[in-house]
Order: sequence, then C-alpha cells, then structure tokens
Amino acid sequence: MKKGSFVLGNLKFLILLLLYFVLFIFKQDEILICSFFYSLILGFKVIKSKNENLLFNDSFAILLIFLFLYGFFNPIVNFFVEGEISKDTYLATIIYASTIPAYILGSMFIFSSNYDSKYLSALGIKKHNESYTFLLLFILVICLVYFSYIFNAQGVLFNPSVALNMDRVELLSNLTQLQVVVSLLTTSIFLYFVYYFKIIPSKVRFVFIFLLVYYVAMQLSIGNRRDFVPIIVGFFWVYVNNKKMKFTIGRFVFLLTGLFLFLFLGTLRSPELLEDGFDIPKLAINTLSNNEFFYPFITLTFAVNSYFTGTLSLYFGETILFYPILLFIPRVIFPMKPVSLASKFVLDNFGGGMGYAYSPVTEFFVNFGIFGPFIGFLLIGIIISRMQGYKDQRINFVFFTMIPDFCRGEISSFVYQFFFVSLFVISIPVLLKYIRE
Repeated sequence: MKKGSFVLGNLKFLILLLLYFVLFIFKQDEILICSFFYSLILGFKVIKSKNENLLFNDSFAILLIFLFLYGFFNPIVNFFVEGEISKDTYLATIIYASTIPAYILGSMFIFSSNYDSKYLSALGIKKHNESYTFLLLFILVICLVYFSYIFNAQGVLFNPSVALNMDRVELLSNLTQLQVVVSLLTTSIFLYFVYYFKIIPSKVRFVFIFLLVYYVAMQLSIGNRRDFVPIIVGFFWVYVNNKKMKFTIGRFVFLLTGLFLFLFLGTLRSPELLEDGFDIPKLAINTLSNNEFFYPFITLTFAVNSYFTGTLSLYFGETILFYPILLFIPRVIFPMKPVSLASKFVLDNFGGGMGYAYSPVTEFFVNFGIFGPFIGFLLIGIIISRMQGYKDQRINFVFFTMIPDFCRGEISSFVYQFFFVSLFVISIPVLLKYIRE
C-alpha cells in the first residue's frame, strides 16, 4: 500500500471512530446506520488499495462482509419495524460498529501477497499420496455408514416427510458429542479431497463425488445444511483460485442475494413462521427478523445492558485463553467444567433451552468491556492478513470454509471445530511429513 493511501485510510477510520464517540453521547439512529454502512464501503476501498487483483475468495474481504452482516441486521430491522433503534440495541450497535474500523486498521500494517499463486504453485509440485488417499476414503466410508445407521434408527434416512413433522430443536438436542466429532472429521476428509481435487486421480474423484452426493442428500433429508456447506464453500475457494475470479460489485450483490435466499429457505423450513400461510411479504419480513444474522446480536445487547447497569462480571480473558483448552476435556473427567457462554446466556436470561449463537464481538465485550471488541478485532485483522500471506494455503483454505462459524460462535468452539476440521487436511499430513524426514 502506498504511504499516502495508508495515512488517508487511517485518518478516515479515526474520523469514523470519533463520530461513533459523538453518537454514543447524542443518539442519532439515521447517522449511526449510515456511518455503519459507510464503514463497509471504506473497508473495501482500503482492501482494494492493498490488492488491485482482489479475488472473490479473499478471506479477509469475506470475513468483513459477514462481520458487517452479523452486526447490521438486528439494528436495521429494529429501526424499520419499531420506528427507532432501542437504547440497548443502539449502544450495542456503536460498540459492534467499532470492530470494522479496528479490523481494517489491523490489516493495514501487513503487506498483502498473492495467495492464489502460492496455492497453485504448491499444488503443482505436490505428489499424490496414494496410500493416504485410500486410507481417507476408507475412514470416510465408515463415517457415512455410521451416520446412515443413526439416521435410519431415527427414521429420517432419505425420508424428508418424517423430518418435516419432527421438532428440529429436539432433533438437534439429541446430538451426541461423538456425532459432532464424526461430523467434523467427515468434513475434514471431504475438504482434503476438495483442496487436492486437481491432482487426485480421476477414479478417486468419481468415488469422492459419489460419496459427497450421498452425504449431501442424507443431510438434506433432515433439512440440515450446516454439515455440508463448508464443503461447498471449499469448492468455491478452489474454483475462484483456479479461474482468478475477481471481486466485483455484481458478484457482491449476487453473494448477498444468495445469502438471502439461503435464509429464506430456512424460513420455509420453520412451521411456526408459516402460520400466516404462504404470504411472500410476510415471509420476507420473517426472513429478515428470524435468521442467523439477527439473533447473535441479541447476546451483545443483553451484555451491554448488564454492563451499564453494573451487573456484568467481566471474564478478563478467561473464555478466550482457557475455555479452548477446557473444551477438549470430557465433562465426565472434569464435571466442574464451565458451560459455554451461549448456554450460560440462555440459562441466565430464559431459564434454559437451545443456546444462542454467541458472536466473538460479544465475547470480547464480556471479557474486556467497551474497548474489548475494538482491540480484539484489531488483532484479528493482523492475524487474518498474516495467515492469508502464508506460503502454505491450507490454513487459509480451512479458515475460509469456517468464516460463518467464526462469526456466530465463541472462540473456544471455533478452536475446537478448527482442530478437527483441519486434522486430515493439515495436522496429519504435516505429522507424516515430519516422520518421513
């Protein structure tokens, strides 16, 4: 980035942060909404100035979009439905909005590089490991047989009519930790084949695609998308790299449209949201106010209210530094292991039930207070920029497939998922290489 662009970018973000400080004192809903949206535009201008050949699978840019959506949805719906942003939501919006300037500022200290060429050049010298490939296919078949047995026992294997009449919350609540781990390992194996799709033999590709179609169909039979979406996203990352598909306004709009349709399908899957019949306008409103971008923000609203009423006890880094380690210890061994922030939130505020998606913004806030989200995402901006420049692109690839999970989960749960999802793609191959050497 040129020195002039660096100074100008920093200046604009500092002015934006100063504006947020003024808006914190003087409530102006319209100005807050406009400034929040402007931060997204300004962020892309800075990214574009760093990398003129910005690709559509840029992890930093895509995380910026998701970070914005998880913070913008709730207040904008609140404003148009209620006529104004409620006080607690307003204060939470300012704190959340500060993370975008922080995130971009963090990236401005890291020199950008062409990660796509690094992926392709590394792939060009990579030799196909036949024994490892067949081992993964064998493990994958075992995982799919396991899930087929579980689904068949519940009567939902390729039987969507039964799944539609089942309580989805009850269905998900019956998941065991073993099923969660097997699901993550299945994703890891599929992602390995996606990443090396270009160099694996045609016969292996055929088997891989057959198993993938079977897995996707099996998950769709119970209306589940989350378990196979990272695999589809992985294909997208590889395809964009190979085709050098640039990030454009048209593709950005296409992405947002696709996300809305994805949420709309979720609305059609929820019987309680279809009580008024198939009314498109009402369904659109329900989609905007009942989706995964809307609810995680509520955790921040509650936390901000508790903070300013003096009832919030800060964790001071406990959930960020220690929970990721504790999560790997079975509760049978450590009965006093603390529950997740999401579960605690539901217990404290609603007396129990399914845990809310707990965003990292809220987690940084409950750990360090008002300035926690800003400092946290300043560091994340640095980390993601450095990660995307690594010669080995597997970390960047796996992270890209997990960006939505990062935005709607706690740091500990993300570390836990990343460990298992990266196991067959990164950890075991690195270990095998080390043993050979």
